[in-house]
Amino acid sequence: MSGSTTRTQEFPELGFYMLAGEADQSADALTQVQAAEELGLGRAFLGERPNRKEAGAICGAAAAATNSIGITLGVTNINTRHPLLTAGLALTVQNLAGGRFVMGIGRGVAAAQDMMGLKPVTTAEMEEFALLMRRLFRGEIRAT
Repeated sequence: MSGSTTRTQEFPELGFYMLAGEADQSADALTQVQAAEELGLGRAFLGERPNRKEAGAICGAAAAATNSIGITLGVTNINTRHPLLTAGLALTVQNLAGGRFVMGIGRGVAAAQDMMGLKPVTTAEMEEFALLMRRLFRGEIRAT
């Protein structure tokens, strides 16, 4: 964890969005999250994007660079990352963060999915994915 002196969460109900808009430098997320932690904010959010916002890398780095602020992956798309890799991302960052990580799942952006040749995600698929994540988080070997 970071060696900086960190305030307690004076404002646990307040959070901020790391790398808002188009990120020029991924490393800016670390400066931002450390400043937010110093201010006493409770949570940092990240939206996954294909440009300099790879969720696992940034959330893991933010977790390792801080001590108290919660790290939230606002949404990762359930059809652009294999479920085993998604579970691995969540469990790894949760470990790095000492329990401060939360991962949201979502359907994604239709235009981006069209470009990748992916079909729209249904509500049933979202439910199935959430159940699968629970099984993987419990350490079950087979994900059927």
